Amino acid sequence: MNQDLRIKVARLWDIKRCVVPVVVGSLNMISEDLAKCLKKIGILTTIQLLKKTALKGSARVLRTMLEV
Repeated sequence: MNQDLRIKVARLWDIKRCVVPVVVGSLNMISEDLAKCLKKIGILTTIQLLKKTALKGSARVLRTMLEV
């Protein structure tokens, strides 16, 4: 999937880029190399803050769904 995205971006804008996946799951699941990926793209934040943000977003979605 990363290769497909990289190829599409390269074709669309006629540039060569690297795709760095950054995924934080709603249950605080993260990849083992998340810190390395964040550093590679220049994001200066803590993994704890990313986990907290993902958890809050999931809680908001859940509250919205239960209110219906």
